[in-house]
Amino acid sequence: MRYDYPGIILFILIINAFVFPQVDWRINSEVGLFKSSGYGILREESLLTRFDGFIKYVYEEDKKNASLSLRVRPEFYGSDNPINSIKLKAEGGYFQVEENFNWGLNVTGQKNFFNDVLFDFTYDVFTVVGDAAWYYFGDLTLNTNAGYAYQKIKGNEKYKLDLFFADLKLISPVSSSIKFGYGFYFERFFIRNEIDRQNILTTNRNDGIRLGPQLNINYIRDFIINIDYRMLVHESDFIEYFSYEHWIRAVAGKIFFNYWSIFLLVDYNSYHFKKNEDYIEGITPLYTPLNLENRIYLKIAYELSNNFELYTKGGYFKDNLYEDTFSLEGWNALIGIEFNGGM
Repeated sequence: MRYDYPGIILFILIINAFVFPQVDWRINSEVGLFKSSGYGILREESLLTRFDGFIKYVYEEDKKNASLSLRVRPEFYGSDNPINSIKLKAEGGYFQVEENFNWGLNVTGQKNFFNDVLFDFTYDVFTVVGDAAWYYFGDLTLNTNAGYAYQKIKGNEKYKLDLFFADLKLISPVSSSIKFGYGFYFERFFIRNEIDRQNILTTNRNDGIRLGPQLNINYIRDFIINIDYRMLVHESDFIEYFSYEHWIRAVAGKIFFNYWSIFLLVDYNSYHFKKNEDYIEGITPLYTPLNLENRIYLKIAYELSNNFELYTKGGYFKDNLYEDTFSLEGWNALIGIEFNGGM
């Protein structure tokens, strides 16, 4: 599957930026030190440099809106023979408000390139998601979404993942500042990899399910806290019961002294797989999530103006490229600047 649309979407966004005012953009740059954990690709202490550019066009009319966005993020790990990473993400969405429910459709394409002196590695993801929020239950809101995703990883071998997913979440307000959500997530996945060794091509498959309960806590008052947690059971051709995953996405933060802010970001997956006797290390595919980035960061920022921010951040990172076989992992401390504007 080829992804030629990022350039097309960028062209549309640039044209619209000169014609319409509904454009949001952001550019930031970070530099600092990282210390690898000793696993995966990174095995040193060195310099990390990152640039990040984002542009989004939004069209609004009455109770509907549509958007297009593009993000480009090059990263450089190390100074001598660095590991280079370029991450591209294009996204389009449509959202509409009805009398008793809201619904939307989102399409995302992501292409990542990783390379150093020894390897070239690409990671592609394509997703289509439909979602709706239903307001038929008094103060309760039922959020539903379902979709399809395709993942392709190409390095020394080819890895492909097709999955269909759906989740239900019921949002219950406790007070004007606190909401709880609880529901269920289900996923059906189909994995295959192709390995070429001494001109002999072999194909391996692993089909299975990933499912379990999910919880959400949202608090907005003097500070904000938003936590999404899933406890997911994995079972497939090569993963036995009881194998499970902890999945957590959390943001907590506060603005103080008018121009200062502090935020904690957690974006993390933890796996505990029980492999069956037919599993072959390095041959049989297990599971690689669509979101390859694990992050635990603390960020402190100072806002010089409405469009200019200085910040420092540090913490743990891991780009889990392929079942821990290829990974960028370690700790870092960075300083950065951010410019933003638009709407």
